[in-house]
Amino acid sequence: MKTIWSIVSFLAVVHLLALATFAVWLWHSDRLDGARVQQVRELFSMTIPEGQVAAKRAQRQVEAELAEHKEIAFRADPPFSSAAAIEIGSQVTRHTNQEIRRLEDAKQRRLAQLAESQRLFEEQEADSKARVERWEETAAAEMNRKTDEQFAKTVKLLESLPPKQAKQTIVELLNTGKADQAVAYLNAMKPRSAAKVLGAFKTNAENKLATELLEQLRTFGLPADGPDDAGNANASPDTE
Repeated sequence: MKTIWSIVSFLAVVHLLALATFAVWLWHSDRLDGARVQQVRELFSMTIPEGQVAAKRAQRQVEAELAEHKEIAFRADPPFSSAAAIEIGSQVTRHTNQEIRRLEDAKQRRLAQLAESQRLFEEQEADSKARVERWEETAAAEMNRKTDEQFAKTVKLLESLPPKQAKQTIVELLNTGKADQAVAYLNAMKPRSAAKVLGAFKTNAENKLATELLEQLRTFGLPADGPDDAGNANASPDTE
């Protein structure tokens, strides 16, 4: 019996030393401190049902604290009321409508500017066209004037030439296919001067040309289907 007690005592001492060594290791390895010792004591100081009740109590306390924090936050920054939300929506709508009207006004102004630019361009184009037409009319009138002046000078020159020399000029025009111009010159000359020129045609061939010229002078200036104007052919010579 004494031997058994000695063995039990030895084993108890050994386990006690092992437990103390384990506790020292936990302490030096920062796995155990006073707070954890207190937690272990509190853990084993209550039964399991008591621990469940304490856990529920702690959970209710945490929920109460969260509700209190939410209430404080709600009071500090309350959400928008329905009236405030409607007012904000109305402001946004007004701002949007104002922006739309601004863009529409800008569009209308731009269209008006484009229309005005188009109108000015058309006016300038019409003015340029009118200036070109006036210039062309002026140029044509000046050309006609110069042509008329040159024609009158040529007629006076033919009248001043001797009939034979004037006849040669008329024949030259006929030979170069300018019969209309030759007839126009004769028609513009004084009848006496024209008669002298035609009288210078002597040969049969020249007489034939003179006859053709007289016929053309008779119908000069008349329409193609108009009546014959006998007055041109029977005009009396101009006496000076």
